[in-house]
Amino acid sequence: MRTPTITHSRALVLHAILLSGSLSAVLAQDKTGDGYQMSWTHTLQEQPDHVVVHKSPMQGWSFMVYECSAGEALRYWKDHMGTLGGRTSGNDPVRVTGAIIPDLGADAPLIFATAKKDGAANDVRISVAFALNDSTAAPEAPGMAASVHDMAVQVNRAVVQAQVVTAEKRHKRIGADLEDAQHEQAVVAREKSEAGTELEKANDRQADLARERTDLQDRLARLQEDQRKTPDPKTLERIEGTKKDLARVEQSLLKQQHAETTAQADLDKQREQVPQAQEHQQEREAELDRATREVEALKLKLQAVR
Repeated sequence: MRTPTITHSRALVLHAILLSGSLSAVLAQDKTGDGYQMSWTHTLQEQPDHVVVHKSPMQGWSFMVYECSAGEALRYWKDHMGTLGGRTSGNDPVRVTGAIIPDLGADAPLIFATAKKDGAANDVRISVAFALNDSTAAPEAPGMAASVHDMAVQVNRAVVQAQVVTAEKRHKRIGADLEDAQHEQAVVAREKSEAGTELEKANDRQADLARERTDLQDRLARLQEDQRKTPDPKTLERIEGTKKDLARVEQSLLKQQHAETTAQADLDKQREQVPQAQEHQQEREAELDRATREVEALKLKLQAVR
């Protein structure tokens, strides 16, 4: 594998991560939330190998593909062949015709390929053979190793590109979850404010009724004293009317006390929900921050495949 250089654009990305204070978190984190390696740690090296064609080994090359199944690796390889004008058929091995391999420097009308697990659970070895026909390998020529190396790069990049796409989808989903959490937080805050307003109104109404009751009690006491000193049917009528008014106010006061209790309970409930909503929002924010860092790290990983 050629030693990768840090391009200007990549340097800008690294600088941005440093400015955000998240580079250390990226490096400390081995895998993404989807289980992908955060960075590219492999050296792509093509090596001599063979492909079994019609039960006979045909001299060829092989390379490693990481973090995917054998079926996925072969599918990405066939996609790459398709971009080169190749037509694929068969399965084990896959047979490709018509592919124009850049810089191959030899006539190889056929390419055969197989893929199988190699070592770790998600490591795959693809073996390819350039052929003149179904039974004759193309003679080794300048450019074959470079052509196979390019296949290794393109297939592994396709794997990592798929990881980027998956990570971006996850990022979008978490972003939507954060919007929901922010909406939830706003609703809880609004309902808390409304509950507080209702409690204030209940307290104000109760205070007004309490003052009215005090006034009526004072009025009743004066009327009763007047009636005691100077009995008068009209004063007696006024006493009875005041008693009715007082009874009405007492009844209203009881209702307002109940309303105050209800409003207070509602406010207490909303207060309990505020920290829960805030925690929920903070969790989504942390998840989105991590998902953002994962997407950026995977894009750097994609650039590092050489």
